[in-house]
Amino acid sequence: MRPIKVYASIKEFALLQRVFSYNALRAIRRQCEENGFESAFFKVGKRVVVDVDEFWDCARTKAKPVLKKK
Repeated sequence: MRPIKVYASIKEFALLQRVFSYNALRAIRRQCEENGFESAFFKVGKRVVVDVDEFWDCARTKAKPVLKKK
């Protein structure tokens, strides 16, 4: 049996998780190809949807550090 996938809009994800703000999630989405999160976001019509499990998998494995060294 396949596990049930959980999807949420960026706004819903920001309200439910409280780890990232809405604007932080939008920034991650804008740069998803560069930071390794491209598999966690997709579009349904005009709405951007987050695959919640995939997002946390990406955060654990593929995410690059946000801070840049000077």
